[in-house]
Amino acid sequence: RWDDLRTESPMLAGTNNIYLQQYQMARFLQTHYNDATVAANDIGAITYFTDIRLVDIFGLGSIEVAETRMNDAYTPELMRQLAADAGAEIAIAYRHWITELLVGAIPDGWVTVGEWGTPNVVVLGGETVTFYALNDAAVAPLTDALWDFGNDLPALVFQQHFLVEGGG
Repeated sequence: RWDDLRTESPMLAGTNNIYLQQYQMARFLQTHYNDATVAANDIGAITYFTDIRLVDIFGLGSIEVAETRMNDAYTPELMRQLAADAGAEIAIAYRHWITELLVGAIPDGWVTVGEWGTPNVVVLGGETVTFYALNDAAVAPLTDALWDFGNDLPALVFQQHFLVEGGG
């Protein structure tokens, strides 16, 4: 099994990173949100392996985001509004990308539902990816989906659930 591989080699660790985080995100979306609109900031595997409609909150795959970033006009409110206008109910993102690279804060109303942690990170944008419900109606389905999928995650992926109300 991939999660049993030793990761002393940077190439092997990098391959394992992609499998443990990016591929698992795609599997999760394919299983629970394959026909949904999803906001995300790391878009490769999730768009390759699924049929999601994407709101790329980083801007590589969404022109509105790219334009506002180029004009230094990207804000948490605009991020929230672009995702809402597209009909996204969940987001999967590196929290620090949102708070440090993109808009400075998690958008109001985005509820942190869970996180996956990946060990020995050498090629990922972060060791932890966070799952957000973008409206109140999306909290319970996302929570249930994460609990359901947790049994299918490789043993090395650390899953944490949050039972909080309110944004971020």
